Amino acid sequence: MRDTIVGAVLAVLFLGLLFAAPRFLPHGIEAMNLAEPAQIPPGFTGTRLIGSWDLACAPVRTAAGAQQPDSQKEAGRCRMARGYRAQNGQLVLAVAFRYAGPQKALTMIVRFPPVGRQGQYLLVRLGRQGGLRLPVFGCANGSCVAVGALIPAAQSLLLSASAAQVVLPPRADGKQYSIGIRLDGLAPALAGMRRAEL
Repeated sequence: MRDTIVGAVLAVLFLGLLFAAPRFLPHGIEAMNLAEPAQIPPGFTGTRLIGSWDLACAPVRTAAGAQQPDSQKEAGRCRMARGYRAQNGQLVLAVAFRYAGPQKALTMIVRFPPVGRQGQYLLVRLGRQGGLRLPVFGCANGSCVAVGALIPAAQSLLLSASAAQVVLPPRADGKQYSIGIRLDGLAPALAGMRRAEL
């Protein structure tokens, strides 16, 4: 009986310390790993976590007087990404954004299980507001990729949603699956990526 009481007291004490830790450690792990968009300097290189989104920016690698390769001209050097995992921890979906093309349009890239083929579409349902259709770019190495440039109206629609349903292309047997994703914190994350690309 005495051991049970001591165990209960220790459990309550542990929980109390767990909840009180942010007060005693104002610059804890969260403060070290998370960044605000305003903390991302123009020309940033490296990786940084903005909310639940990972910012990764490659350094500009051009020698004096050398021309940038076409692939670097077409795609921005930064990307913002977030992975979505199944209950068993397996990565099932990855959503990324980067600036691409001659006009540096914001582009959405979704990597998903190999259930589609080029010529099909991936649908991103954004509640009652509507959705986005991204063409499947191709499939290789056990996954498929859908890519689409976002016009301003599509960007506004995406940024106004906190969650979405990604509807995968139909399988060979005609079945379609959907994966729920969270989009919280996307607006500040993209603002950080914009600052880094300056």
